[in-house]
Amino acid sequence: MSAVNHLTDPCQFPLPSSKFFKPLCQFDYHEVPWLCDPSGLLSRTEAEILDISLRKLSNISSCFCDTDECLYDSTIKISLLLIPYGSVASIDSCVSASPFATGLGLPSSKTYTFASAAVAYAREISRRWSGQCQSDITIVYIQSWQPEHFRKPFVVRLFQNKFAEFSSQPFVQSFNRDTSSVYEIINSLFVETLRLVSTPPLHHHHHSSSQQQNPKDRQIRQKIVQKTKNSFSNYFESWGNLGGVPLWAFALGSGLLLLVVIAIYVMTFVTERLAVQKQILKKQSISVSRYNNERWRAASSHNYNPVPGTSATGNRIVKSTMPMFRQFSGDRKSKGVVAGNKI
Repeated sequence: MSAVNHLTDPCQFPLPSSKFFKPLCQFDYHEVPWLCDPSGLLSRTEAEILDISLRKLSNISSCFCDTDECLYDSTIKISLLLIPYGSVASIDSCVSASPFATGLGLPSSKTYTFASAAVAYAREISRRWSGQCQSDITIVYIQSWQPEHFRKPFVVRLFQNKFAEFSSQPFVQSFNRDTSSVYEIINSLFVETLRLVSTPPLHHHHHSSSQQQNPKDRQIRQKIVQKTKNSFSNYFESWGNLGGVPLWAFALGSGLLLLVVIAIYVMTFVTERLAVQKQILKKQSISVSRYNNERWRAASSHNYNPVPGTSATGNRIVKSTMPMFRQFSGDRKSKGVVAGNKI
């Protein structure tokens, strides 16, 4: 069995008692005893910061221990498993062969959703680890899915042992890898979980007076439990699937396709309207130009002289001085003859 199948198949994942478990989970690298991170989705610094911040919120410890002192102390036992990729086929093969398949809550059909497959993975891992890991809070993070190449993370949270009463159904949610990092998703979920379980539990004492619970506290706790159940209900399961693909994916794809068609229609309509307006403005400009040319031609045909002293063609009118010159010369000649005759 290859190392890839060890991660994608919960039935092949090493048990905490196996000699391969600690090297596979990289305990020596990140030094966080409750974190199993085979592919290093968290850096050493992120793992250390996460461990410090959670210990400030509550008294936590790792469930991976083999001593009675560790198993039965008063701390909150937690475990976190980060998987780089899962396989629906491998999970189906594992669960189908498991005698606890009915208890995992999976449908008989093999075409269940990624959400239900993530829940099946978390529950099967928790069941197989229960002999060496009595975890009160188990979180399993699956980064992507193969061979479907579905690159959307799913995170599953299980309340067990001390906190089994908080939820009858596991919490499962998908995230957007582009907007949230692995550290942000895990830190936010753990902080929310530890604050939730920090509510003072209902204690049962042998003394009769102590058995009378405060009605107000009981109502508050019931509201918290009911709110948790409503919040952690598996929304994806109600959609169903078709050929292994959830129906909500078909609905989302159809909606996006309809939006594209509407956008193309609107763009075409606006473009045509702008073209018509442009043609109208162009025709109006041509009509005005023709009207001005016709007015100019009409004025020219009626010998309209825009400037005094010019002809209709715009040439300046010059009067001839030749007759006056001739008249002046003739007068001088006649006067000379008369003067000669007098002499």
